[in-house]
Amino acid sequence: MKVLGVAELTLLLIYLLRQHKKYGYFVFLNIRKLAFSFWLGAFGLYNLGISSLLQPDIPINILGFLIIGNFAVMAGMKTKTESRMEAVAEGVAGESFPGRYIKCVYFLLAGGILSFVLSFVNYGFTLFHQNKINRTELVLPYLYNSIVVCSIFLYYLFRTNGTFFRKGCRLLVFAISVFMLLCMLNRGNIIFIFTAVLILELFLYFSRTKKKYISLKGVVLVSAFLASAVFMFGVVGDMRFETVSREVYHMRYVELYGLSPEFPSGLGQLYMYLVSPLENMSHVLMEQEVTHYTFFCNLFYPGIKLIANLIGKGGVFSGWLSGQYEIYPYLQPRAGLNVMSFMADAYQDLGIAGIVVYLAFYDFILVAADKVLHSKMYGISKTIIYSFMIQIVLWGIFTNSVFRMGNLWVNIFFVFVMDTFVRCVHFSGKKIGGPKNAAGENSGHTGQP
Repeated sequence: MKVLGVAELTLLLIYLLRQHKKYGYFVFLNIRKLAFSFWLGAFGLYNLGISSLLQPDIPINILGFLIIGNFAVMAGMKTKTESRMEAVAEGVAGESFPGRYIKCVYFLLAGGILSFVLSFVNYGFTLFHQNKINRTELVLPYLYNSIVVCSIFLYYLFRTNGTFFRKGCRLLVFAISVFMLLCMLNRGNIIFIFTAVLILELFLYFSRTKKKYISLKGVVLVSAFLASAVFMFGVVGDMRFETVSREVYHMRYVELYGLSPEFPSGLGQLYMYLVSPLENMSHVLMEQEVTHYTFFCNLFYPGIKLIANLIGKGGVFSGWLSGQYEIYPYLQPRAGLNVMSFMADAYQDLGIAGIVVYLAFYDFILVAADKVLHSKMYGISKTIIYSFMIQIVLWGIFTNSVFRMGNLWVNIFFVFVMDTFVRCVHFSGKKIGGPKNAAGENSGHTGQP
């Protein structure tokens, strides 16, 4: 399968080079092309079989052709995604909005801080525990995860608005917010912020230069940004793994994952997190059998669970679904790798047909993301929501992210509500941001495309 892996990665490289020549760096922000590239790259890396734990086979690759083909069709459709991103990027740097938008963000941040304090008082935090594998319980978890939205918005204000003192204060609050998220050692939230910040920076770069191609200095900065993200991924992973390494496995991450001891820790963890779901699913196709389908109870789990809770049957439903679930990640007892991608829930729901249905929902999200870029929301709201929708689609390789990534969907809801409130409820008050006029005052330009 190594030849197939090389062919897939070669195809990916050719595709990205051609698309980059036409659209510049916006190709790396196009959610449709990202989905296609991500899955093609994941299967290419998987088929290389760098780890001794991986055994690529034909059935999983046939399924891979189905998934890659679906996203290839979506990526090949004629859309205005790039032009709409350019319009958003044009407006986001000089955008102005009522001061109550910032007040809404700080109000939400206050709720996140309250959740942080209550969680620390009641349970402590993973960062301060000797055992850093098991995550700490959270009080008001959705408020805690809303710190992600607030962090992104604070970074945006730091980059675009205010005096030197205000920018310094916002940067400090941004750093504190990120630290509060790090206390749980949850790499997902940090990745969500990194992704949104990267998209925002590319938008600001386009707004400032009107160039779709990054200079050599820009390439170096983006490379350094990505390298630091991989490094942080490795550092947090090593911290979480410390207890298990000391008490159970007695080896480093890379050795446990069947990689060379010289392999960089962050890169090794990233590689195995990306390809282990495919290996787990390969074992499902080859060795496991589903005798009782759950008929999309996994797909619509949040809604069904909510209704069941309302009638006092939430525990009964969860227990029934757990009892029906027959698929298991075979790499979990061997290396603690329990991730299985959206394919596991889909296959348990209705076999291969279930996977096709799940792909239809992902396609709907791709279409909806394009509509977000063309909406009447403020540019920063579009940027944040669009970055979250990218995450929902890409995280499909790790989990059933259609509806089960509740923290992202709730954060999208928070941004939508704040934006709608600010646009539709009018009070007198000064505008924040926007280009300056001759008197040095904000012009009130809306920045809408």
